[in-house]
Order: sequence, then structure tokens, then C-alpha cells
Amino acid sequence: DLVVVMWSTNARIDFYKTEQRRWITPGNIYTQGELSQSVVRELEDLNWFLMRDLSVIDLATSYLNNLPCGSIKLMSIPYDYEMSHRQMEIEPITESIINTYSCLNDEYPNISLFEFMNFAWSSSIKYKNPDHPEMEYFIDYHPTPVDYANYLIKCNVPISQQAIDYAHDSLTNMQVDNISKLDIVNMFSDCDQRLSEGFRLLW
Repeated sequence: DLVVVMWSTNARIDFYKTEQRRWITPGNIYTQGELSQSVVRELEDLNWFLMRDLSVIDLATSYLNNLPCGSIKLMSIPYDYEMSHRQMEIEPITESIINTYSCLNDEYPNISLFEFMNFAWSSSIKYKNPDHPEMEYFIDYHPTPVDYANYLIKCNVPISQQAIDYAHDSLTNMQVDNISKLDIVNMFSDCDQRLSEGFRLLW
């Protein structure tokens, strides 16, 4: 088997609610809509987030390295992204945490996806939003399929011309002028109708 992992920002949060019998996964604590700002202020500590996540990444990386499979390990952002993004001073404790897990530098490319994209998430995928005509476009800030393909090439990951063509075709197919016209099933033959409907609901 081939296992591919890319680690996201360490400002993400999730938790389990027994009475609801489900995981609450709001995503980035600074942009989510599940928790109030007062709760966010109580929970936020970027050094703790960094300590929590680097320990998990270290454990998962060691585990992955001991599995009888191939692996591609990638980082979406630099370790100090959230702090620099919020113009916070890098404290000695932050440097200490990063230094503690410096062994991870040998396991992951020396450039993260965010750095590869020149520190800008902006995507070329834009949609007219029929539900909000006052908004000219709805923009997806995730990297495009072509961005991802180019990053894999930069990281010396073997990628076929067929995969590169698929990425370019995907980007072309997604450049529709109205979100309601998106039809994932017709765009990607390996997807089914449930995914197509789910994709539109997410938007």
C-alpha cells in the first residue's frame, strides 16, 4: 500500500459530545462557527496547539515508518504559521517546542505547501453565487488540483503525465459560472451521485 498524509494547521480543534453521540469538528478555531468567541479565548493557546500537534505528528510518523508500506509525508504549513499569521512574537517556549521535534525535519520536505504557494492560499476557482447575488463571486481558498500537482512535483514525488493532465482537466471543469451547474459525477467518473450532492451542499 501507499499512505499519503498532509498535516494541516495546528489551530484546528475537535471534541466529542456524549449527549450528542458525535464528534464536533468545527475546524480552525479562529474561523469556525460552533464555539463562541469567549470559549475560543478560553481555549486558545498556540503553544499548546503546537505541542499537542507536533507530538501527534511525531507519533504518527514513527508509526507510519514502521508499517510495511510506502509513504509520502507532507506539511501544508510551517510550524509557526499561526503565530506569524497573527503577527505574534515567537516566544522561547515556541522555539523549544519546535526544537524538541526537529527530528521531523528529516521526514518532511523542507518546503510546506503554503510556502510553495508564496504564502497565499488564494485560488483561481471562482463561482457566481445565485443565493447571494450581491456577492459577485464565491471563492474557494483551497489550492487548485494543479497547485497540488505542482507541489508534488516540487517535493520530488513521482507523478505521471496522466495525473498531471487529470489535475488540469479538473481545474478546467470546475471553472463554471454558477455553482448549481457543478456535476461532480460527470466531471469525475470515479465519483458517485452522493458525492456530487454532498459537494454542492458544502458550498
